[in-house]
Amino acid sequence: MGFSTSGSLLLIFFGSFIALGAVYTATANTSESLTGAYDDHLATQNAIAETALSVDATYHKTDGTLTIRTTNTGSRDMQVSDTTVLVDGAFRALSAFQISTVDGEQTALWGVNTELRLENETAEPERVKVVTDSGVAETVTVDVADLDNVNPQTLDRTGNNKDSTIAFDIETTYSDNVTLKNVSIDAVENASADPTTIDYANSASLSELNITLAPDYGNAAATEDGPFAIDETIPHNGVTLGPDGTARYRVGEFRDSNGDPVAMTSTTVTVTIMYIDPAGVERTFTFTEGDF
Repeated sequence: MGFSTSGSLLLIFFGSFIALGAVYTATANTSESLTGAYDDHLATQNAIAETALSVDATYHKTDGTLTIRTTNTGSRDMQVSDTTVLVDGAFRALSAFQISTVDGEQTALWGVNTELRLENETAEPERVKVVTDSGVAETVTVDVADLDNVNPQTLDRTGNNKDSTIAFDIETTYSDNVTLKNVSIDAVENASADPTTIDYANSASLSELNITLAPDYGNAAATEDGPFAIDETIPHNGVTLGPDGTARYRVGEFRDSNGDPVAMTSTTVTVTIMYIDPAGVERTFTFTEGDF
């Protein structure tokens, strides 16, 4: 009887010990889980507090490209691959961008005070949203920037009774300065004779390329003396075109293979202009004008 009672007590004690051990283990695991969750939450909150962005998005109508420039203005480094981009609410994979650089370099690290540049060809969007790994995001309206050609005309600058010079104006809608760098006359159609050169052969005082600026179009901002061939790139001193500015190009005298002036009235001319955008990126603007 006594042995049975003692054995029972021993079994009860042993069972209680195991139960208490299980309770302790469960409590310890729960405590560790709560501590881990708290640490994760604290790390997330710290990441959010240390993350800040400055986003600028521009659509360049001249070449149909979207440029997103996002500066890491926070206090922690991030990974480019952890960045999410939405264009008009649709996910845009980073691999879809032809250009993905940080301060001009292809790197995975997006450091503090560095700029992530993303660029690709796309239809004209309205909004862009950039989301970081911590969930901090910024949405901006896309700024649409463009060059446009207006006011095509033909001129007789040599007094030979032939309008053998063309003129056209280039306007900008960029919100900051662009720099015009070179021009080429790519093709001429519907002329009475096919022009092959641009050359004021008998008028040394005239420059084959002459660029002036609004509003008075007075002194030349840039000139270049030829002769030049059709489809030849004509580099010139950089011409700064301010917001809403206008530059007037005069190009001539167009001549055929015999050296005779070609009347440019009613012709169709294709022109390419290379310029530097406000961010220092080289871009091209090509247009075909049929109203000379």
